[in-house]
Amino acid sequence: MFSTNHEPAQPDRPSKALLSRRQSLRVLGAIGATALLRPQLSFAEPTDEKASSVSNGNGFYRMKVGAFEVAVVSDGAFAFAEPYPLFGKNASEKEVLDTLADSFISAKALQGQVNTLLVKTGKGNLLIDTGCGNGFGSATGLMIHNLANFGVKTSDVDAILVTHAHLDHIGGLLTADGTPAFPKAEILIADQEKSFWLDGEPDLSRSGLPPEQQKGMIAGTQKILGTMGKRVRVVATKEKIMEGVTLIEAAGHTPGHVAVHLSSENEEMVYITDAVHAYQIQFPHPDWFVAFDVDPVKAVEARKALLDRVAADRVLISGAHLPFPALGHVRSNEGRYEWVPIQWNWK
Repeated sequence: MFSTNHEPAQPDRPSKALLSRRQSLRVLGAIGATALLRPQLSFAEPTDEKASSVSNGNGFYRMKVGAFEVAVVSDGAFAFAEPYPLFGKNASEKEVLDTLADSFISAKALQGQVNTLLVKTGKGNLLIDTGCGNGFGSATGLMIHNLANFGVKTSDVDAILVTHAHLDHIGGLLTADGTPAFPKAEILIADQEKSFWLDGEPDLSRSGLPPEQQKGMIAGTQKILGTMGKRVRVVATKEKIMEGVTLIEAAGHTPGHVAVHLSSENEEMVYITDAVHAYQIQFPHPDWFVAFDVDPVKAVEARKALLDRVAADRVLISGAHLPFPALGHVRSNEGRYEWVPIQWNWK
């Protein structure tokens, strides 16, 4: 059974600098052999009973969705060293760079922000994805510390939903010494996703990643998922995994990639996961390819379908790579989309 007896933690950790440009060139694929090298993060045990009421912004942003208490928990950010052809391989470099310039972003300044989502359901704590862990440099891997700032220890997490098995989503499952970071949590993953990575050799031939990065990605993913063993429970891509939490099939980025629909007391939110990585590029140009999509064509179809849905329903969304606090709405505009962030609420 889920439990909800949580103690708040003392927020005190400063943020870190972004990855260097050279480091970030290899961040998406070549981390398999080094994904577990950085020392485990440490944080103070809860001491202040008022800490859980600290203002939003200390690595987390919390709000209510009906009876659910939901917190976007930042894992940090890394730099995209070369936006093209990472984004828009089916466009031109000029088009991609011009699109960034329209958002006042230079080619060297594009960030890959990494978010996770903690859902307090009233019956337990569900964590959606775990961030990068130890594999993407010191500017990421901050989720455990920021989760503690929200008042939740790793032992308080009852279940972890893996939206897909890329390393910036599952790296935080393990500590630096290769042991499970969340000792009590059941790991939920879509059946297609688990079988793609673990049943035979994953086919990344349609992705835009170089072969050496593909090998690093596969090795890292198989190592982490393999370590989870019997703690993994396979679910269907459209399954209601618990009351008020239902998966939305969004295959293409990976074969078992899912978004998540939260619903409680006539309020709802959709976590779009990796339908959007760089909002400055993909909202105005949803049909542009992304190099780390397993199937770029199918990923475009899934992105458009998901964005059409949340725009038409005017539903609040969050996402793994939207700018923190990663909460807002999507507005449709003649085949393009616009990102409308929420107003910040300090409490």
